[in-house]
Amino acid sequence: MSNLLDREAMMEHFGGDSDLIKTVAEQFLSSYEEMLSNIEVAIKSGVAKDLEHSGHTLKGASSYFYCESVVELAKKLEYMGREGNIEGSQGIFEELKENTIKLAQELKQF
Repeated sequence: MSNLLDREAMMEHFGGDSDLIKTVAEQFLSSYEEMLSNIEVAIKSGVAKDLEHSGHTLKGASSYFYCESVVELAKKLEYMGREGNIEGSQGIFEELKENTIKLAQELKQF
């Protein structure tokens, strides 16, 4: 499995404090499933504003780990919601979900 997160950038960002990284990772691990669920609900209900908000939330939470694929996919959904056009968002969500789960698996091993 290739790494999604950039460990070097993450360590630099947190000043090499592995305890702090573990704390932030634990917060992410306790909330990422709900964040994904919120995105899925927004897509299924067609509420663009909710998609914007939930995409933004996951984008911010995953950015601490320098996981570009998750950040970029969440950003796409955020912008789609902002523009009020959620056509094609389900496919992006599926890729985002897969990558977010992989990120979570990497964080559990940190």
